[in-house]
Amino acid sequence: MFIDQKEIKKSEKENHPAQKKVILESRNIQEFFLLIRDITLIIVIVLIIREVFIASFQINGSSMEPSYHNEEYILVDKFSYFDAHNSFWLNPDNYSNPVTRFLAQGVSMTLGNLPIHIGDPARGDVVVITPWVSREKEYYIKRVIGLPGDTIRIASGQTWIQVQSTGSFIALDEPYISADGVVRFTELPFNLTHDTFTLPEWFYWVMGDNRPNSADSRSCFSICSDLSADEPHFISRQHIIGKVLLDFGYFQMFSPNPNGILPVKLGPFSWVYTPRFFGSPSSAEYPELTGSGSE
Repeated sequence: MFIDQKEIKKSEKENHPAQKKVILESRNIQEFFLLIRDITLIIVIVLIIREVFIASFQINGSSMEPSYHNEEYILVDKFSYFDAHNSFWLNPDNYSNPVTRFLAQGVSMTLGNLPIHIGDPARGDVVVITPWVSREKEYYIKRVIGLPGDTIRIASGQTWIQVQSTGSFIALDEPYISADGVVRFTELPFNLTHDTFTLPEWFYWVMGDNRPNSADSRSCFSICSDLSADEPHFISRQHIIGKVLLDFGYFQMFSPNPNGILPVKLGPFSWVYTPRFFGSPSSAEYPELTGSGSE
């Protein structure tokens, strides 16, 4: 019977305790790097989904009452407005996070010059925008009222759209701005010297449904520094992040705790605003404009 001395020595070496320890440590290091790779891949996928497809927000304020309420959670669809040349998320300057900015640069270099166009904001869409007027209030939720090329007039408590084929103005029917018998009129700030605005290409006019209590295109989202200039009133196509997709409502699970150490205590769960999911008024139609040739 032939015995291979080399195979015996190899077997003894592999079974040596020190050698086993080295093999185990090598496997542990390999598994660690595989774990890091998987975690990194998951983070990149989550960032891409969040920055490209959808984003979550919590509403702060009452500017969209009665359609949307303070503290409600919403999910915003970004992808439906994707345009390779005019998308918010393809501009690296729109991101403060260095990782996100780096990803935006890479995606922009890849997709920025391609003729890809998914869709544009439509009249009546409820959108999240960045008018860049305040670091404390970076994002606003508003409704798209005017489209590129429109001429808008705010007069007699209503919003009017000029029909290009006839030159006449038609008042929009906006039932979403009133609720429970309370009529909300659309007025301009008292210091504006004109009531008619023409939107250039790639610019939109947006307003909150709670017209008496909304900083929007009428007020340049803050205070108009130049009342003779129209552009501050408009929102750029690139600064529209996306359309409201889902409404998750808002729930309460804490109650006041005046006699305890903490100001609140865990209380009974209750819905402050019930989720409406796809049933929220995230879009509106204007049949009065349909037959006028303006839509």
